[in-house]
Amino acid sequence: MSPGSQAREACRYPPQTISQSLYSKSLPVRIGGNPAPSQLLLKALFKSRYNVSRPGLRQMNTLHPINESHALSQVNLNLLVVLEALLAERHVGRAATRLRLTQSAVSHALKHLREVFNDPLFIRTTVGVLPTPRALALVDPLSEALQSVRRILHPDSPFDPRVATDCIVLGTTDYSSLELIPALIPFLQQNAPNIHVVMRNLCLDNIVSDLDEREYDIAVAPISERLPKRLATVALFQDHITLAARIDHPLLRDGLTLEGFAQLRHLLVVSSRSENTAAHTTLKPYGLDESNVGMVIPHFGAAGFIVAHSDLVMLVPSLLAKRYERIAGFTTHELPIPNRPSFEMGLVFSRERAGIEPALAWFISAIKQLSVA
Repeated sequence: MSPGSQAREACRYPPQTISQSLYSKSLPVRIGGNPAPSQLLLKALFKSRYNVSRPGLRQMNTLHPINESHALSQVNLNLLVVLEALLAERHVGRAATRLRLTQSAVSHALKHLREVFNDPLFIRTTVGVLPTPRALALVDPLSEALQSVRRILHPDSPFDPRVATDCIVLGTTDYSSLELIPALIPFLQQNAPNIHVVMRNLCLDNIVSDLDEREYDIAVAPISERLPKRLATVALFQDHITLAARIDHPLLRDGLTLEGFAQLRHLLVVSSRSENTAAHTTLKPYGLDESNVGMVIPHFGAAGFIVAHSDLVMLVPSLLAKRYERIAGFTTHELPIPNRPSFEMGLVFSRERAGIEPALAWFISAIKQLSVA
């Protein structure tokens, strides 16, 4: 799990399938015949302690065996839903909000989970709770088991966006948010009024790992051919890079030339702490380097106004520049280089999850529909 996941701020699985289907009441345990869904889940989950596909897992689980005194019939399935929320949120308060419970109820459930698994599961920190190795080893089997139970409980229920209360987490940048969200919100208000959307800051270098670890459900990012096959993409729109500068910039009075371009000082927008890497990635394709960097800031919000009132310039997607140009008071110039590079923005998501999670599949289709309209 990445360090940034300690600050998770949003739900991951559909609230209606958690709170209403799994958390509203205890599921029955059948004495004879086929096992109840809760038994199927717990058997699948408990079996995970013999899983040795991860280094050190056998040893770890030998040290922390499940308390066998807790028979399947005595374990409440709701506890596992709380565990899922805690693993996703890394914070008791946010897990409680996600499950629509009180914080004390989640703390009480965690106490019982520790008894069941004979492990602390989570260690308190200044920013939330940190999962123990035992808890981390449960992430995949727990997710698979709960997904199986959800399918058992709702085998033939078609997804209806008009009544759905799912939560979709988007990984976005300032740029992709501005291009996507203004059209998305009114569409959802009309067609899926109870779907909850959370946007999380996207680090382009970590898209694959963040999607694998479910930091977000969908990344809105430039589409790359280097993405692994387990990730699918949906193209939304194309754009290219332009130069933003103040209207009366002294080096641009006669237009932007290749020689003048090399003399400009640049403002970089970097959402991570890798300023040098960002400078190399952003400026190298244009024959520039770190010596051309005048300032680095973490977001686009103030960037346009800084450029409009200084001699700093900024390489910026043309669509974003058009949105900021009039408000901030800068102007744009096409780059003086042949074959200006363009890029395609789109959705990046787990191919497997989109195939088994109806809400996620519908949301992807909805965004694609908006991009065509």
